[in-house]
Amino acid sequence: MTKQTKIWLIAAAILILLAAAVMMLFEVDLSQIPTYLISLGFLGIVLGSLFVYLQTFFPFVPFVLLAGANVAICGMTWGLILNYVMACLGATTAFFVARKLGFGWVDRQISKYPVIRGFNEKLGEHGFFYILIGRLIPIIPSSAISVGAGVSSISVRSYLLGTWIGKLPIVALETLIAHDAIHFRQHKSRFFLLLAIFVVIILIGHYLKGRLMPKKNNNIA
Repeated sequence: MTKQTKIWLIAAAILILLAAAVMMLFEVDLSQIPTYLISLGFLGIVLGSLFVYLQTFFPFVPFVLLAGANVAICGMTWGLILNYVMACLGATTAFFVARKLGFGWVDRQISKYPVIRGFNEKLGEHGFFYILIGRLIPIIPSSAISVGAGVSSISVRSYLLGTWIGKLPIVALETLIAHDAIHFRQHKSRFFLLLAIFVVIILIGHYLKGRLMPKKNNNIA
């Protein structure tokens, strides 16, 4: 393991420990994270940013909850910007950490999940397209895409373009859903419309997973 790899791992570990320490200090119930962040004011913005970043690595709470907290603190525009930038930075970091770790440990973990492995095999030929589709539509978990791409032959440029372009629509959709849930009375109709769109996207992702992956892997998630 190189010195640079160790620095990446130490930095990631520090962030995780910091988040854990904060949750212990404030006795945070994960389901109540949005409420805690709102009550903390500016510190809530810092923690909201950190949680969105970490959620990209470890989806310990649904993204929409963190998105809602950031919107409640910062408003719709700045909340969306914060959610999008931190989610993309987290996905970018996960990619480089996986790439620095090499094909050994990460590849062994991916081999346990045939669906992810099948998706990963397609990245070599059409990396940008599959990363873009994977970000736009939840075919497999976002964290699995980031780590899997890191040990694939996809170029850094294709990964970054696919991620930063593909994440914008889905982050915007979830942020809008969170915003309208908070202001339900004012945006009741739009909330249900956006929710319906989100459900359709989930169903499309489920369909594409069956179409894009080898048939023998269809029943393995």
